[in-house]
Formats: sequence, C-alpha cells, structure tokens
Amino acid sequence: MQELRPPGYHPLNQAFGGPFGCKIEEFLDSKGVKWTSMDVVRIGIVDEDIAPVILWIEVKPNTLSREAGSVVVKECKQFLVLNEFPDVEVEIRELAISQP
Repeated sequence: MQELRPPGYHPLNQAFGGPFGCKIEEFLDSKGVKWTSMDVVRIGIVDEDIAPVILWIEVKPNTLSREAGSVVVKECKQFLVLNEFPDVEVEIRELAISQP
C-alpha cells in the first residue's frame, strides 16, 4: 500500500514557491496542459523510510491523453534535470470529480 507524504527538505520544495515554480507553469502552459494544481510530494510504500520526491501535476478530466501525458512527463523530467533536480520524478493525475 502506498501513502502520500510531505516532501520534507528538498531543494525543489524550496525553489518551487519562487521563480522556478513559474517556469514550470510556463512550460506546462506552452504544452497546452490544462493543469489545475502542482504539488511537491513523496509517494512511498507504507512502513518504508525512503520515498522519491515527485512533482505531482493535476490536470482537468479528459484533457490529456495517455500518449500526450507521457510526452509531457518525459519533457518535464528533462526540464527538471536541466535545472539540477535529477532526483525528482514527475507524475500526472486527473482531477477527481465527486458525484452527488
């Protein structure tokens, strides 16, 4: 079973609230991604100490195909590596809409 965790200290977490976060937003906008939020998190296995840092991007439902999402993840990962965040993974999730 996996669990969502806060990132703790990580350089991306520190940079995300500043100009670098705006660069990521601009990058996603340039790709036409209909994103609704971005979070820096860790997703790990329950009771395991180590969990990777993840840039978790939420998109509007039915706006990004699996193929296009895969391309965005790869390009976003390259962007992170070029900006000296090689240990950060990228994942996309679709906004969950609750039904009444």
